Amino acid sequence: MSRSSPRILVLVSGSIAAYKALDLLSRLNKWGAEIRVVLSAGAERFVTPLSVEALTGRPPYQSQFAAGQAMAHIRLAEWADLVLLYPASASTLNRLAAGLADDLIGSLSLARDDKTPFWLAPAMNPKMWAHPAVQASTQRLDQWGYHMLAPAAGLMACGDEGVGRLVEPAEVFEQIQRYFEPTAEPTAEPTAEPTAASAPALRWLITAGGTREPIDAVRYLGNYSSGRTGSELAQYFLDQGDEVTLLGARHALVPEAQERLTLHRFSSVAELESGLRQALQTQAFDAVVHAAAVSDYRVVDAQPDLKLDSVDAERTLRLERTPKLLDRIRRWADDDTLYLVGFKLLVASTPETVAEAVKRQLSAARPDLVVVNDLRDVDDQRHRGEIWKGGQAAGRFQDRRQLARQIRAERLQHARDAVR
Repeated sequence: MSRSSPRILVLVSGSIAAYKALDLLSRLNKWGAEIRVVLSAGAERFVTPLSVEALTGRPPYQSQFAAGQAMAHIRLAEWADLVLLYPASASTLNRLAAGLADDLIGSLSLARDDKTPFWLAPAMNPKMWAHPAVQASTQRLDQWGYHMLAPAAGLMACGDEGVGRLVEPAEVFEQIQRYFEPTAEPTAEPTAEPTAASAPALRWLITAGGTREPIDAVRYLGNYSSGRTGSELAQYFLDQGDEVTLLGARHALVPEAQERLTLHRFSSVAELESGLRQALQTQAFDAVVHAAAVSDYRVVDAQPDLKLDSVDAERTLRLERTPKLLDRIRRWADDDTLYLVGFKLLVASTPETVAEAVKRQLSAARPDLVVVNDLRDVDDQRHRGEIWKGGQAAGRFQDRRQLARQIRAERLQHARDAVR
């Protein structure tokens, strides 16, 4: 992009949370972005065109049938460097997923260039967000390349609590800044969830990275896990003022040394098991996030002090199952109510195989949350997936920061529910 000012097209659909779009428009305008706004018919019931014009200096687009705007959906799609639907109502998400072009927002969606990012920020009642129709729409839009700014957990305007809150303007603004200025420091602090000043600090125990099971002194059974997810979760929690004990694999990425971070290293499953048991039996934690990639098998007759001769054309290794550590965490802590987050990585998954994998983990370990990924959606840069709660998909995330924010919000909500 050769221009100094990013061109941002903000689409506003009908939601009680639409008033937050005015906050975001103000931030974008002060930042120096060029802004165009589209108001749906529903949005006009919550946000006035005059308010939008006062904040951006331009009247919003309201109808694809307005005089002189017959090609607005084409021109705006070509003009924008980034398209943001904020907020995205359940109705609008479902219409976009169906490919309907019955209003300006729908027509823009179909006319967009695949190279121009299109971000969606859902906002709705938790029951609506969890409905199969909405979840199916978000999955389809995700497959088509739309970027989902996953909703947070919290108190809704209707009085219900759960996942469905619109991500806060400051958090969206920060993500926009990072997109256009990846090396610049953000000028706004995120407020998508309570900060250390307004919410209690939490004590986290996190496992990260892949185990290595020795074959001999120089060879091992391992996996590709870098520990990046656990490391970024730890750093996010530390940024919120929390305390973190991190059990990281010896080769895994970890945050820089800092206050409120305690780091222990492990290599094999046995070492991780020992570290978990010791931490849980000697310290109290508000939550355990078991993100480590634990080997399912180890070599029965490993020779960790020798190097196997390579002259043989073939060699057979006998393997045995390793223990499932997630199943034992609450027992080691002697706390059947300890908040527990499990992870499940699948390959070529379908909705049916995802549901079955979550069901098995819930049956064996009873985690409060299960984070589900497919291998095709995970690498050093991407990390997309779903969070399951109580046997149902409770939300989707597009990156590790969104995942961390949702996990922390769910934990805080769990604490509020417990004192009712």
